[in-house]
This record gives sequence, structure tokens and C-alpha cells, in this order.
Amino acid sequence: MVTNYRLLTTDKFNPHEYTEKAVEFIKKYAEDGMFLMLSGGVDSSTCYKLFEKAGESIKAYFLDTGFMRLGEPERIKELFGDKVKVINCSDVFYPKVMFRSDAEEKRKNFKKAYTEVINDLISKNNLSMLIDGTILPDLEESFGVNINSLSEVMSSEEEKEVMNAESFIKSQHNVDIDYKGIKSTIQPIASLTKNQVRSLASYLKLPPEVILRQAFPGPGLSVRTVGEITPNKLEVEKYAQKIVDESFLEYFGKTMTVKSDGTQVPFQNFAATMDNKSGSYFKLSNVFGDDDLFNDYEGYIMKDVKATGKHPEGGGRVYAKALMIRGPYYLKKLKEIGRVIPELTDYEITKVLYQLKYFKRLKENYCIIINSFDSKDARTATITELDYKFLSDIARKLIRHSRVDMVAFNVTNKPPGTIEFE
Repeated sequence: MVTNYRLLTTDKFNPHEYTEKAVEFIKKYAEDGMFLMLSGGVDSSTCYKLFEKAGESIKAYFLDTGFMRLGEPERIKELFGDKVKVINCSDVFYPKVMFRSDAEEKRKNFKKAYTEVINDLISKNNLSMLIDGTILPDLEESFGVNINSLSEVMSSEEEKEVMNAESFIKSQHNVDIDYKGIKSTIQPIASLTKNQVRSLASYLKLPPEVILRQAFPGPGLSVRTVGEITPNKLEVEKYAQKIVDESFLEYFGKTMTVKSDGTQVPFQNFAATMDNKSGSYFKLSNVFGDDDLFNDYEGYIMKDVKATGKHPEGGGRVYAKALMIRGPYYLKKLKEIGRVIPELTDYEITKVLYQLKYFKRLKENYCIIINSFDSKDARTATITELDYKFLSDIARKLIRHSRVDMVAFNVTNKPPGTIEFE
């Protein structure tokens, strides 16, 4: 049984005061054999700096799972040098995740591989306490409860008792893991939202490229490779992610801007890759009502594509269909369509996608979905305001790949959708 130590506070956030609390918390529970799985994102990097601030000695590792963005291991080496050990473990992850199609099965199998690799590290390096960079929205989505239902010290068995299955959104790859030989985890930023973590990272003098690093899912590109994962589809997803990252960086000049109210623009932008099995187009007005909102658009239900959504009542997870539509690019109207169609279909549709480019090939290949969200804390998110020319230019680059025949833009806020597809 694992004991989890979480710094839990509902006090008004102040980076200096939080750092003092975190250092005190770390010193209170620190043990020999502490280690950190460093992703290079702002969460784990902030944990790294907090333990450095506390003067505690730790071992840090980066896992190259095979589902990372292109060039990610090299980036980690540039940022942290020899302080972090890079471990190539795709040979463990690929057999468990490749050729799986169900979203939750992929996350659970990723977690199994993650656990296997960590357990191997534990046994070979005499490790006993995991430094965990889980933040508040992750806890809420995994446990289905708010922070007041959790305690600073909880056993894994006690955690299972407080979980609320009805409000569960998704499995986290690093929550509720079956560790072998590990006694505890320590979670120094569990009370913080993403924006608060960025503020803390700035106070701890992390470089801007880390502070403004966009959130990246723990299972990596495996959950952005929608449906069955194959080597070809994963290769296309890595290609698409690189183009989207580079295009947004060129357009905005930096990875994100944090507004005065805490909104991060864009909070996340990314590519998702799925099979493009097109259906027969129908007029939206014929199905959803003769309304000015629908009159200019037609669409079809994407075959063999399912995507997660978040039901506004209770916040529970919905796993349903995606609708591809085409017509004029009026973003305000498109976002409204993305809002009302899940409601009209009683959440049998959770994602509305707007077609940007189509190139007919000899056989159907892959569809790339461009996603961009603004958010304060990932609990809710809205589609970033982007002009058609910018999106069209990205689509033109993406469709040059021989295995891509369609590019679309996700126009569904959270809720009713979720940020990730799976």
C-alpha cells in the first residue's frame, strides 16, 4: 500500500508564500530514495526547482516512450544536461499501446507500461518515494471530487473510497499506480491550477520556454492518435504536431500569452490524427431544425471515430461520435453549432469539426484535426479566435503528406467537448 503526501491548501495563492509552504512540506515528508519523472513541462520542472530550493537530493528521469513530440529527448538534454537521465523505453510502451483503439484502454495500457518502467527503475536504483507533479484539475478529473474531500496524507486504499465514479472524466497515467517496493509519493503542487504553476515557475526563475510550455497529456501522442494506433498513423501525428507547433509559434510569436485575468492564449494547440472514413453529407437544417444557425452547413458523422465530451450537468465523461461539417467560416456561428449539437443529440455527438481542406487520393487515409483552446485552468476551455487564412495555410502544409487527405478545425468548447479527443 502506497502513502500519498499532498500539499493541499485553499489559501489565496501567492508564489512566495506557496514556496515557503512547499519547502516546509517537502522537508516534513522527505525520505531517502526520492525520484522525479521529469517530462520537461512546467509541472514537473517546477517540482524539480522546489526540491532544489528545499536542498533535498533527488534523482530525475525522462522517459522517451515513443509517443513524445519530435526532438523532445534532445530538448530535455539541452535544458537539464546530466542532471536528468533520459531513458528510451518505447520497447515497453509500443507492445501495450500499439494497435489499441479504445480511448480508455489506451490510457490504462499506457499506465501499465509506465508502471512497469518505474518499477524497474525502483528495483535497480533503490528508490522509495516518487515526486509527483499532479496538479488540481488532474486530481479532480481522476477522483471526481474537489480538494476538500482529500487529505494531506492518504493511503491508496483510502483514495479509492473517496473516488466518485459519476464525475470521473479520464484515467491519469500517473494516478493510482501499483508501485512495487515504493513506500510513498509526494505531491507539492497538488493544490494549484496550471496558471498558478506558471506563476510559481516564474518566481522560481525557470526559463520562459519552460514556463510557457503548453500542457501535454501524460500518455503523449497516443491519445492524439485517435482510434487504433498504428506505426503509420503515429508517424503522421508526429509530423502534424510539428507543423502545428511551428505554425502557431510563428503566428503568435511565443507559445502563449497570459492575460490579466489569467486566461492563457492559446492554452493548448495541437494536432489530432484519425482515420478518414467519410460518410454521406446531409444538410444540418434537415436534421437539427430549419434555423439560421444551420442553413449554410452540411455534414456527416465520422465513421469509427469516437471522442470524449464533458456533460455540463455533473461534469461526467461522455464517449460518443464526431460530426464533420462544411460551409462558410463564420467562427462565432461555428462555435455556437459546436455548443448546441451535443445538446440537441443528447450527447450522442461530442465533437463538431469544421472541414478546411480535402484532397481526394486513391484510397482514404488520415484526417488531421487542428485544435486550439484558451483557458485559465483546463476546467473549461474556449476555441481560440483564429482567422481562416492562418488555418488554411496550416492545412495546406499538412495535406502535402501522402497519407493525409483531409484537414479540419475543432470548433467545440469544453464543455460540451474535452480538450483532448481521448
